[in-house]
Amino acid sequence: MADLTVSSDVDDMLAAANNLAIRAAINADVAELTYTISATPTTAIAIADSVYCFYMPFAMTLNAGKLGLTINVFGAPVTGPVTCDILQGTVASHTTILSTALTIDAAEFSSDDAGTPCVISDTTLDAGVAIIVDLDAVGSGGAATGLGLILRGIRTD
Repeated sequence: MADLTVSSDVDDMLAAANNLAIRAAINADVAELTYTISATPTTAIAIADSVYCFYMPFAMTLNAGKLGLTINVFGAPVTGPVTCDILQGTVASHTTILSTALTIDAAEFSSDDAGTPCVISDTTLDAGVAIIVDLDAVGSGGAATGLGLILRGIRTD
């Protein structure tokens, strides 16, 4: 299998004018999907269910832990974490794929360095399934701004 190199400029991606900016890089069976959730890098994120929904373009098995899922912010939370849950199913009926939520610690920009790493309890994502993002915490003393999600794994269809 060939190595996959993905260059991703998060600043440019988050600066996209709409929240549908999608970049996908696929090489053989390796896949990475990047979704911009906030409209702009200066848009404060807010606690809410179903802040973003997209449909998987293909079936995929996520890599374990932070190698499978990452959230990023453009503006770091001042105090308190950003906490995010990822669900799959239909828009009307969905369940979490995480047993430990994705977290960005205060003053950090990515979940990759979280003190408590995410645990993915369901790594199988079917083609066409709805992936839904819930924001459970957005930091305090200045909420985080701009939000992106990266899914990494092996394409299975």
